[in-house]
Amino acid sequence: MTPEQKEAIMKLRADGLGYKAIATRLSISVNSVKSFCQRQKVSQWEKNEQECELCGHSFGAASKANNKRFCSKECRMKWWNRNKGNIRRASQVEHFCQHCQKKFKAYLHERRKFCSHQCYIKERFW
Repeated sequence: MTPEQKEAIMKLRADGLGYKAIATRLSISVNSVKSFCQRQKVSQWEKNEQECELCGHSFGAASKANNKRFCSKECRMKWWNRNKGNIRRASQVEHFCQHCQKKFKAYLHERRKFCSHQCYIKERFW
């Protein structure tokens, strides 16, 4: 691969072209373009700064993954544990246990009859 081709690959990749498009334009194999880009760490997606919803820490996320909301697994778990009650559960409905008559929530299309495995065992075998 010539230095001119290497520069062309860098420029075309920065313009947003994929490996296959670059390979056909420059008449090089796709694998050559791919391995060159990976060795040179040339990426089509640039990192954009996002702010963590829990701690406010800014972190870089690939632009193709804009839906990242948290900087780490720990922040994500803490946020979900704190906001359990705020989750929209419109798809869940209340059912009554056939054994203990207690209310429990389950998804609409589930055929649950019991609130727990214990109630199921007691109803079936006792």
